[in-house]
Amino acid sequence: MEATEQQARTKVLVRNLPPTMSEAQFLHLLDQSYANKYDFFFFVQGKSTAKKFEFSTAFINFKNPSDVISFNDDFDGYPFPEAQTRALVEYAPNQKVPKPSEEERQSIAGTIFQDPDYLAFVAKYEATPEQLPSAEVQLDRAAAASESQPKPSLTIPILEFIRQKRQSRAQFKVAMNPRDRRYESKAAARA
Repeated sequence: MEATEQQARTKVLVRNLPPTMSEAQFLHLLDQSYANKYDFFFFVQGKSTAKKFEFSTAFINFKNPSDVISFNDDFDGYPFPEAQTRALVEYAPNQKVPKPSEEERQSIAGTIFQDPDYLAFVAKYEATPEQLPSAEVQLDRAAAASESQPKPSLTIPILEFIRQKRQSRAQFKVAMNPRDRRYESKAAARA
């Protein structure tokens, strides 16, 4: 640990703790020399199964950077014979310490019964639902409504365009057909 880092960093991470070690056991070991010298402690219990072996880890934030140095000297390489491992002490990657939010949680505990959204939900939930008509009555109403309304012809713009095109072609053929013109002119002359 370098001198500049020692002044700025106070949160450490202890790795390679045996998975059989509990939080209480580690706190007892820690409090022997460092009681009241830290303000944050977080322990992650390891797991030991037939297939998997995960070490326990602990995060500790010391109040004074000099305590970090002495803790490193005491605990880095601390032997744990039952797990055949040694503790590894290093600076925590993230030096931020969470704010204690227990007071905040307790201040809103039990206030749901005064919350207006909750009260509106409960009132709506407990209200008697309106009785809907039976399925036969609903089907009869739907059938009567569909019979009374005329069915609209289904058209889409492309079909309308094709119909208009056919009508204009038919009118153009009648107007431009020479035989029809001769017949019209002969009929007009005979009359």
